[in-house]
Amino acid sequence: MKVKIPLSFTVLVGVILVWAIYTALAWSGVVDVNSDAALLAAFITGWVGVLVFAILGAFLLGMYASHRILSLGDITPFEEEMLRMKEDVAAIRHEVRLVRRNLKGLESELGEEAGGTVEGAAGKGDGQAGGTPERK
Repeated sequence: MKVKIPLSFTVLVGVILVWAIYTALAWSGVVDVNSDAALLAAFITGWVGVLVFAILGAFLLGMYASHRILSLGDITPFEEEMLRMKEDVAAIRHEVRLVRRNLKGLESELGEEAGGTVEGAAGKGDGQAGGTPERK
């Protein structure tokens, strides 16, 4: 299986090799480090090195912070509020069911007293509570 090496990786390795060779030549005295070109190259190399380490440090710090935030195991205040709201919705649904049962009971009592049938909007499964009963 042939593995294709990305161009950006090749360029990065090339830049690092050029920098390493230049540094070795400067330490050995082959390259004059007192020239303007050498000072400019050292300045640019320094800034690039600082930039690389700053990005790497920010990346690692971000990973550490997100790990600490996500690994606490506690729920956030937002999640607590959502759970409370879920319980409130369940309680309201239960109350609506009770109201529907009471309405059905009242409708059946009215129907028995009047001797006819009574149909209302409540209890038909349309998801809406309330309404006024209609007589036929």
